[in-house]
Amino acid sequence: MINLLRSDFYKLKHSVSFYVCLILIVAFTMFSVFFTDFSIGIMEHYLENPDAYNSSAAGSSFASGMEAGFNSSASYYESVIGIDLGDEEITMADFDPSEARKGLNGWSTAAISFGDGTMIAIFLAVFVSIFVTGEFTSGTIQNSVSKGYSRTKIYMSKLITVSAATVVFFLAIIIFGIIAGGISFGFNAEGVSFGLILLSFLGLLLISLSLAALITMFAFLLRNNGNIALCICIVVFITTGFEVVQMLFNGKFDLANYWILTPASKLSTGAFDAAEFLRVIALFVGYTAIPTLLGCVSFKKRSIR
Repeated sequence: MINLLRSDFYKLKHSVSFYVCLILIVAFTMFSVFFTDFSIGIMEHYLENPDAYNSSAAGSSFASGMEAGFNSSASYYESVIGIDLGDEEITMADFDPSEARKGLNGWSTAAISFGDGTMIAIFLAVFVSIFVTGEFTSGTIQNSVSKGYSRTKIYMSKLITVSAATVVFFLAIIIFGIIAGGISFGFNAEGVSFGLILLSFLGLLLISLSLAALITMFAFLLRNNGNIALCICIVVFITTGFEVVQMLFNGKFDLANYWILTPASKLSTGAFDAAEFLRVIALFVGYTAIPTLLGCVSFKKRSIR
């Protein structure tokens, strides 16, 4: 097992796809924070000079589009920036740019950069598919089996290596989220609960590791680059699928509660309690143990070729 891990970590260290995904994760993380800052700046300018936008057809069209965009993102501003209107509808008239900036800092944007987990899930799908599938197409896994290594150890070595890469991806999101947030909004720690932030980080890390186990299972099952498309489709469309099922059965089956990415948004914004955190732990155990068991059993029973 130690030799397998040494080999896999050596491959990880020299994996081009790993570094490409890492660079893109850093870029997207910083862009999301800077874009939030830019968006607030645009709204500041609009609220201070509404006549400048309404004086022309192009400006009026831009203002209307910005208003519609704000309305569609109202829940984001309510949860992240701290506008609390209860059941009332949020519009741009309720938006206070100074309060928005006050509610954001390098510490809060670190978790917010993770978002609903879609970004890390997509890059994990790309990296794991290339990393694991390449082992099958190159015959490396077949060589490992012929040397007498058990398939369970081979699978676990790959999973541990993928999990290590996942930790690096996650730390990149957090670290560069803090840096970009500090540049845009400062590092003012007033009112910041570092205990809550650390719990958010831990919960989001558990979600990331669960995704790693799930995607590793799919990579071993499919053994081709189609795993990338499948995993991305699962991440993007599964929540929509759950909503459709819930609608068809009049809300009797809320399957979204059992999807590993569902708690991510609450953890990212700090809007979670002890019960929600315990649910994350339970989902982590389920989404790690079950895919690992299924992946190992399938790998042991199927032909490698």
